[in-house]
Amino acid sequence: MSVHIVRHAIMMVLRNIVDALKVSAVPVALGLILAVVLITVLGLDLETVQMMSDPVAMSDPEAIAVEDAGPMLILLLVLIPTVLFVFGWVAVAWHRFVLLEEYPGAVPTTPFPAVRTYVGRSLLIGVLILLVMVPSMFVLSLVLTPLMMVNQLLGISVFTILLSLVTSYVSLRWALVLPAAAIGDSMKLSESWSRTAKLSNQILGVALLLALLNFVLGLLAVPFGALGGQVIGIAITWFVGMVGLSVLTTLYGHLVENRPLAE
Repeated sequence: MSVHIVRHAIMMVLRNIVDALKVSAVPVALGLILAVVLITVLGLDLETVQMMSDPVAMSDPEAIAVEDAGPMLILLLVLIPTVLFVFGWVAVAWHRFVLLEEYPGAVPTTPFPAVRTYVGRSLLIGVLILLVMVPSMFVLSLVLTPLMMVNQLLGISVFTILLSLVTSYVSLRWALVLPAAAIGDSMKLSESWSRTAKLSNQILGVALLLALLNFVLGLLAVPFGALGGQVIGIAITWFVGMVGLSVLTTLYGHLVENRPLAE
């Protein structure tokens, strides 16, 4: 069943690849243009901006020059809501395309209230996931301490994988509220949890398969060098993201609207 759900989601993207590009191309392009303009106006160099995605580099207080601290803060304050809006715009357009057969034009037209609600519910789930992570990290640390004492690298790897599975599983159990928000359904988190209960084991399998898909596709970028790898990486990130949205759409369609999973 887990394989069937993920396969259904992948085929949803591949069969509708043109529409998948339509719902995402303009929003993502506008977001990138805004980012480039901001970086240029603020006088930041690309190397400094790239450090924002490197937690190790950002943890070094001397990594960013004092004169860049202000512009970097401004960039973050603008880009964070921009990224959230672009994400909501693309996600709502895709859910509405699949569930309501609302075909996108060159520029996807989506109701702003739906995007606002979608982003709000995504942030709420994110906060709740952080609350789930704290006790999960504590329990996993206790359980895996003997393994870490024998082989630290293996222990950390197992810890990371298990924590990722826990958070992915819980987020998928709550995430029916997202496609619901996209089509104007006021579903609560508790209802999403209840609706997904009968597929709880399969959803754990889906979380594992999505992580595996992301890892395997990520290996495709390795042989292409720095620049080529970045381009391939962007394409892979987009595809995996669309598959993730399609998994949510599939679960909502099957569990709420009683749609079959047949291809």
